[in-house]
Amino acid sequence: MKRLCCALLCALLILGALPVMSASAAKEVSEVMVVVKCNDYVSLREKPDKSSTRLLKVHLGELVTDCVAASNGFVQCSWGGKRGYILEDYLKTTSYTMSDGILPNQMVYNCNEYVSLREKPDTSSTRLIKVPKGAIVTSCVTYSGTFILCEYKGKKGYVLSKYLKDADYSKPQPTATPKVTAAPTPLPTYAPLSYYMQVVKCNEYVSLRKTASTSAATLKKVPLGAVVENCVQVSTNFVRCTFEGETGYILKNYLAEYEPPKSAFEDLDMPAYDLFMSRGELALNEKVNGYTVVVRRNAHDNTEEIMAVCYDANMKPCWSTWDNSAELTELTMTNAFIAGDKLIIFVSGKGFKAYSIGEWTTVVWELGETPEQHFGAGQCKFVMDDGSFFVIGYYSSTLYRISADGKVMWKGGSDNLDIYWPYYMEAGFEGLYVYYDSAATYGTAYRLMYDYNTGALLSTETVAAPVISYDTDEVKE
Repeated sequence: MKRLCCALLCALLILGALPVMSASAAKEVSEVMVVVKCNDYVSLREKPDKSSTRLLKVHLGELVTDCVAASNGFVQCSWGGKRGYILEDYLKTTSYTMSDGILPNQMVYNCNEYVSLREKPDTSSTRLIKVPKGAIVTSCVTYSGTFILCEYKGKKGYVLSKYLKDADYSKPQPTATPKVTAAPTPLPTYAPLSYYMQVVKCNEYVSLRKTASTSAATLKKVPLGAVVENCVQVSTNFVRCTFEGETGYILKNYLAEYEPPKSAFEDLDMPAYDLFMSRGELALNEKVNGYTVVVRRNAHDNTEEIMAVCYDANMKPCWSTWDNSAELTELTMTNAFIAGDKLIIFVSGKGFKAYSIGEWTTVVWELGETPEQHFGAGQCKFVMDDGSFFVIGYYSSTLYRISADGKVMWKGGSDNLDIYWPYYMEAGFEGLYVYYDSAATYGTAYRLMYDYNTGALLSTETVAAPVISYDTDEVKE
């Protein structure tokens, strides 16, 4: 009996020495967390209590910020300009931080049918899934101001930011007769702002703040006259916007609708991709050796101006160049294309300049115009694999072949002055085909064949006009 009592006493002493475990260990909390495990939304409450006043509905997939573990199984966090408490069971940790440009859930718009959720922030990257117009994407984070990293139907990828806006969860009113209750105070609504706005009415700069509060931390100083993008009014006093890839809040009184100058490019030096794509008309957008080269042109002061910007793999501008013609006609007075590993820019009256493509650039070669060497306007061109190219102006009868190092290899063409307005070139087995408009019969074209090496005219015939297709990456968007 004594042995049994001794054994029981020892067992009790051992158990007493073990640490006491709580019924449920506290969950891990990260700086930014995502709403999970709910049908539609969870409540952001005023206090860490299930019966406390609901401040906001936070929908499934939203990212909440400034998260700190609280009592009663709650996490204190911020969302929609308010700070409160959400049950930790409805939150999951993420690897995002406050510096990642956290956005609310977004809705697809500004497209015909759908947008592409891509594997990488690149319009040539693999499409993971089509996201239909009106659909909502979740867990949204700004990426370089051009793309938004988000999730849709369990897939995580990138969508062009110009096709997204803040999600609208409004629903139609029920058809049944509602119960007679006091009407809730409607949330304030604000008129849509311009996508681009400009900083005004300050001495030097305004603060882009972390949250919509004058006491919030400053993310960036935005100088007077600078242009911000993706502008949405979120309160009476604040506008959420993006500047140099950083999304934050600026007092509305310091912003005005941006009015581009008559010249589309005179205020630009090294513009962000989205801003540059909003100016003038597109002349070129191609990828070369990991760089993206964009060229746009614009009619201004009886001239045609042209600007090129080279972006690196992260879509940050590396270098830019600008030029303009001496006149303006119904034809395009400028041209741009890739030949080999060079960007070729043509300006009527000035000639060609070839630029190297990389982190930095130089003018590799120049080929000017003279009365005896006139390349014309509204050019038609064809580029060979070796970097040489053929070119002829719309009103011209002179065809040139230019070498990869900028030398005129030969001049050729037709002496038939009734054949003009060349609009398409293609390589043939025996020579280069050039198609000219035929005014005689609709749907036909004059096709002339020239010798590749000498420019000699080999044949002339009338053929069915080719149908030229200009497909883009985002056919539906």
